[in-house]
Amino acid sequence: MEDHQYYKDWTIKPNKPAEIRTDIENQVYHEDLGSISASWLKEGHKSMNRFLTYPFKPKSESSPALRLGTLVHTMILEPSLFKDKYFILNRSELPFPESTMAKKENKEFVDAKRAMGFEILEHDVYEQIKAMSDNVLSDPLMKKYMAAGQIENSIYWNDPDTGLPMRTRPDLWVPLANNKAAIVDIKTTDSAYATDFFSSVAKFYYPLQAAIQCDGVAIATGREISTYLYVAVEKNYPYDYCIYRLVEDDIAASRVMYKEILSQIKMCVETDVWPGYGRSRIDRKMLDDNDLDIIDVVLPAYYYGK
Repeated sequence: MEDHQYYKDWTIKPNKPAEIRTDIENQVYHEDLGSISASWLKEGHKSMNRFLTYPFKPKSESSPALRLGTLVHTMILEPSLFKDKYFILNRSELPFPESTMAKKENKEFVDAKRAMGFEILEHDVYEQIKAMSDNVLSDPLMKKYMAAGQIENSIYWNDPDTGLPMRTRPDLWVPLANNKAAIVDIKTTDSAYATDFFSSVAKFYYPLQAAIQCDGVAIATGREISTYLYVAVEKNYPYDYCIYRLVEDDIAASRVMYKEILSQIKMCVETDVWPGYGRSRIDRKMLDDNDLDIIDVVLPAYYYGK
């Protein structure tokens, strides 16, 4: 389809200067077709066809988990924006607090707030995200980094190896002494307990995102990324949290992974061929010798009780 040929408008140029933008709204950033993000690359890890079609998947309403994550990020990182964007719906303020929202006067009250540009936030949800945010912001290291750091910067650069246009938007990056920097990524989670959270880190390819953020910040600022931290905050009472460090070896391995994906994307851009499952260059590493030239099933160790 012609609308899937957005990549033909990319500026593929390895030495294009990097850029840090502070004036781009989150929605505009995520709808950009002119540069490649981490979430986009995660689709490329599955297949090139998934990468190609990712921007055009049907827009469904955000899941409760995704909405909660957005709310917590906004309250922690951009509290002034939170106040401007959300109206906290306290039932006592309704014209008829004992009635349902189907009551005409109650509905008109809420609709008037929406007409003013507010998103409606239920009071119990507000209390939940406030408790989550307060716990995180009480941490001494977070207080220090929040005071010194750069929040929600949109960073654009071209990959030095392939020339492909890239972008990233770390929650927080912090300049440190000796021309170094730290990056902080806030993750809402069902469990911040170590083994549970580590499973989520692997499942959702968080280190791949980390490697891209490290490279983007390093290229744009000239600083060495010496520290990459996850702040894992639980969604359920008592909204506990824990800070974890991602070690350099895992960042380096994930860098190799995303560079390999970029290399394949570059080949697809040049050939206009975007293979699906089982036919990509990455998949073909999994091929065993068989007459059908088909990937063999490889069962995980736990299947055999190992």
